[in-house]
Amino acid sequence: MQIKFVNETALAPMLRDVLWKEDAEPHRSGTFRAQVLEGESQSANAGPTLDAITANPWTVRVPIATAENSLAAFVKMGDELTIAPGVLLTVQQVTTAMDGYLIIRCTADARAPIN
Repeated sequence: MQIKFVNETALAPMLRDVLWKEDAEPHRSGTFRAQVLEGESQSANAGPTLDAITANPWTVRVPIATAENSLAAFVKMGDELTIAPGVLLTVQQVTTAMDGYLIIRCTADARAPIN
């Protein structure tokens, strides 16, 4: 008997609100839902990663097939993602996986705190 693993259904409880702020003009902002994972999930021979990120790495996986997440398509390197009060991530790399997810690799504490 073959079991079909439905990624979106299994990982849906892990979705959380992510606040996006564009680094460049016009400094757009908005919220989308994503899976936020602390740490590096890198493989040397598979997956969308292009290079290692060395400083406090985070991975944000966005299911881009849903209309509520269409805003995530505008995220680019240098933008900021706030995942909780006081937890600010800086986008280092954005790739699209074959499974319909946008993979946003980030670092935490990459910018000076705003007073």
